[in-house]
Amino acid sequence: MNTQHANAILDYRFDEQFAGGLSLGYLHADRDLNFNSGYLNSDAYRVAPFLVYSPSAKSYVSLLAGYSRLEFDSLRNVNAGLADNSISISGAAASYGADQFFTSLGTGYVEQMEWFNLRGFIRGDYSHTEIDGYQETGGIMSSTGSATISMNGQTIDSFTTTVGAEISRAFTVPSLYTVFIPRFRAEWVHEFENRSRQIDASLAGIPLIGLATAAPERNWLNLATGLQMQLPQDIVAFIDYEALLIENGSNQIVSGGVKIRF
Repeated sequence: MNTQHANAILDYRFDEQFAGGLSLGYLHADRDLNFNSGYLNSDAYRVAPFLVYSPSAKSYVSLLAGYSRLEFDSLRNVNAGLADNSISISGAAASYGADQFFTSLGTGYVEQMEWFNLRGFIRGDYSHTEIDGYQETGGIMSSTGSATISMNGQTIDSFTTTVGAEISRAFTVPSLYTVFIPRFRAEWVHEFENRSRQIDASLAGIPLIGLATAAPERNWLNLATGLQMQLPQDIVAFIDYEALLIENGSNQIVSGGVKIRF
């Protein structure tokens, strides 16, 4: 799977304790399925206002809520049966969408140690996703003609908690007029809500019985390292690498960005 992600954040500090803003995001993902069996591509558009309260210089509480629209395009090819693939389905295409509503509440505390900073945090995330039903087009079965799938809509609810810690240290390079802050972060995530779902679907008008999604993983780890740079003219740049460690899978993300004060 290949993904491209762009995010823009507009924020404003109301006073020493309160800041707020708006996060805008776009995510594109290309998923090529094994054995030349098709693909699933998606585009997601996200908007989320947020508020941050800092009761002290070392602590914070953050609240975010938002909406995301997802658009999917899929192509399905199937070869099955005998060695000569006498049963095959090719060119079954579909386009459908989903609406997602989400909210997040978190808090954290930063302790300044002798030569590094240690930040501990905990966060709860909830999302409600409604996936549209769809009808495939163009699917041809080698022996019987049309073989498209009709899929009813689905609803997915997810509630996760994240507990983590981050270590960072700042040092200055006077010749570059820049403060460098390398950092390392570790998170444990637990899923409470998302469960296996029964799927209502039909193939060429014939109901498919007993279809269900796999049970989701309940626990996984996120490990990340990165570098933040405080440049002249109040410009902040960063680059991060994050790895998701989960049973029977993995994911890696490289991200970067620039923050400019106006």
